[in-house]
Amino acid sequence: MISARCLGPALLAVAGVSLGAAAMAARQAATPAPKSISGGGITLKSDTLTLPEEKAAFPEGAAGELITNNCTACHSAEMILNQPLLGADTWKAEIDKMRGAYHAQIAPEDDAALVAALTGLQTPRP
Repeated sequence: MISARCLGPALLAVAGVSLGAAAMAARQAATPAPKSISGGGITLKSDTLTLPEEKAAFPEGAAGELITNNCTACHSAEMILNQPLLGADTWKAEIDKMRGAYHAQIAPEDDAALVAALTGLQTPRP
């Protein structure tokens, strides 16, 4: 059995480490990040980038979820939804290209369902 007398110094030491880490984190948070940094004849400047809000969305359900899970790591919903009308063979070739050339993690057993989901998104344009 461990006595409270033995635990006291150990708990204080752990608390001291935690308090020290918290104080260091607070100091770092209070220090603003530099706007630029130079070295070796090169200066890097920080900037802010505001991306547009994603407004496009896939339909609810399994098809939309399948497209989201397999395509949106690289492509926005708007980009996918604005593709030209493509047939099933062309979508299959695109999936093969994404898997082969870009190492997309698309399970081959999902190909038929993904092709169906992508062709299902398309509506003929006037």
